[in-house]
Amino acid sequence: MKAILKNLLYAGTSQETEEAIKSRVYYTNCLVVFAIPIVAVLTLALIVSGLGEVALEALFVLPVFVIGYALNVGGWHRAGRVFLVFGMVCYEVFTFYYFNLLYIEQGVDAGIMRVQVNKIYLWPVIIGTAIIFDLQRERKLFNFTLVGSLLCYVFFESIQSALGLPVDELPYEQADMNSFNIAARTVAAIVAFELYLIVNMHQKFEKKISEQTRIAESKNEEVIRQNAILEEAQLRLGDTIEETNRLIKEVVESGNYSLRMHVDEQNGQWSDLATSINSLFESLVAPFSELNRVINQMSRGNLTERFRMECQGEVARLGENLNNALENVSDLLNDINDQSQNIRRVAVISQENSDQVNRQVVEIAQTMNEISAGAANQVTQVNATSELITNIRQFSGQIDSQAATINQTASEGVEICQTGSQTIEQVGDSMHEILNYFEKSRSSIQELGTNSAEISKILGIIEVIVSQTNLLSLNAAIEAAQAGDAGRGFSVIASEIRQLVEQSRDSVKQIEALVANVQYSANTTEQLITDMNSVVQAGGAHTSEAKRSFAEMAASYEETFRLSNEIAQSTKRQYSDVNEIASRVEKIVVITEETAAGAEQAATSTQQMSNLMQSYHGIAADVTRIADELTGNTGRFVMDGEATKRASADEVIAERG
Repeated sequence: MKAILKNLLYAGTSQETEEAIKSRVYYTNCLVVFAIPIVAVLTLALIVSGLGEVALEALFVLPVFVIGYALNVGGWHRAGRVFLVFGMVCYEVFTFYYFNLLYIEQGVDAGIMRVQVNKIYLWPVIIGTAIIFDLQRERKLFNFTLVGSLLCYVFFESIQSALGLPVDELPYEQADMNSFNIAARTVAAIVAFELYLIVNMHQKFEKKISEQTRIAESKNEEVIRQNAILEEAQLRLGDTIEETNRLIKEVVESGNYSLRMHVDEQNGQWSDLATSINSLFESLVAPFSELNRVINQMSRGNLTERFRMECQGEVARLGENLNNALENVSDLLNDINDQSQNIRRVAVISQENSDQVNRQVVEIAQTMNEISAGAANQVTQVNATSELITNIRQFSGQIDSQAATINQTASEGVEICQTGSQTIEQVGDSMHEILNYFEKSRSSIQELGTNSAEISKILGIIEVIVSQTNLLSLNAAIEAAQAGDAGRGFSVIASEIRQLVEQSRDSVKQIEALVANVQYSANTTEQLITDMNSVVQAGGAHTSEAKRSFAEMAASYEETFRLSNEIAQSTKRQYSDVNEIASRVEKIVVITEETAAGAEQAATSTQQMSNLMQSYHGIAADVTRIADELTGNTGRFVMDGEATKRASADEVIAERG
């Protein structure tokens, strides 16, 4: 009895034994197969007998509990829950109906009434609790609830029947009792037949188990022989594991990944195992050898190599990340090379412009020297005119002969003034051209500053990429450290990558310093051009003043020419005209001296402008040198598409020419 209750409580749980599982499956299948006809016959018999309340008790309590329990422990949990709920709903409906029919209309005792009412409320609570335990996978509590409730029901119903409380006091007819006895005998016969079938099936089941036991004993010798073979295989496996451990330890200590197991010393499956271990080493070493080759080429400046081995897992991701890093570095170096070529092209153009401006300034200086010489000649001519006027005062008798000389001298003065005015106009035009070249130079310097700023942005992106690569190498080193000895080679690779990252960061800093020097030189050149522009504008103002002075001088010479004609026409007004001419000649002397001083100042300004243009030419040469150094630094790397992207400054200048 104790074993039966234990099997009922532990059915379907982890504590159920293997024999109990076999028995449970067998009896559960039998119960499910024969439960439906048993319930059908019992229901028919009880309904025919007219014992409604007893039929309900027998039909919905015992079968519902037994079949629901059997379905659940047999593995049909959902069907068991549905059967329990459906049975209890039917029980509640029919119980309320028979209460109205038997107890209320026929006046049953109140005590019996309370007992039945308690059953109505008790059974749903028990079924609901069992279903909750089943949903929560509490198999032991589910079994305990159903089995315990069923045992309690049988116990109390037995006591109640023994005392004769419900049946003796119910007003049933004797005919109904006879019908019930007939139905009960019929059901008993059917149950006996079902029990016979169950016992017969149980005997067949035991016979099958005995046969299986005999077969198992007959195979015992085969198992012993297999155990001997297994022991020998274990010894061989121990030797293989020992050799494998020795090989792995030697590889880890020496770092020589070319070591392999001796396949010739093995045979059969052990040879296959040694071959598999060697293949494992090959699969581990080959990707890292490929990575080492790519990184070696990268350290030599060859950025065209890629990791092309087909791998899986972390090694594949490492190769993909390395290829992406090489692509990014190649694109970045190509961009830096293009920018350096642009800087060199702008610097060469600036040198050409500075040379052209310097030539213009030299021409202006030569023109100003000629103007200065003309002004000195004018001073000489004016002094000669003054001497002539003095001679006129002293020798009034020679007025006629000297009047012709004065007339000729005045005519030459007019021509000289016209020549000087034209020269001053040319100087003004040259000044305007110088201003235009200064504006072009300023635009070129501004473009140089813009390109330098773009290079600074690109260097910032390089710095971010270098930082991310450094972070990836640190993560790789951490993962290698966590992997232990197996990740030591990967840790060395991560360390080499981190060193390359540090070298890249130093190169970026050097490039940033060069770009900063370029920007500083560009700003200095732009300021010098601004100062030169101011000087040229001042020279233009002096040129306008000189032009105005030459205009006044020309007017004075024309007046002198007119006066000389008047002297020739009228000798009576000679003395007064000579005095007037003397006063005007003095003014001419002052104007001529001012003109000479302005010419000397213009010559000095052009000399300063020439010095500034030479300084600008030196700055442009420095920018060209820096661009060449930057191009040389990037030229150490071999990149994809490099031959199509590079263009020298000489080719650009040739195209412009």
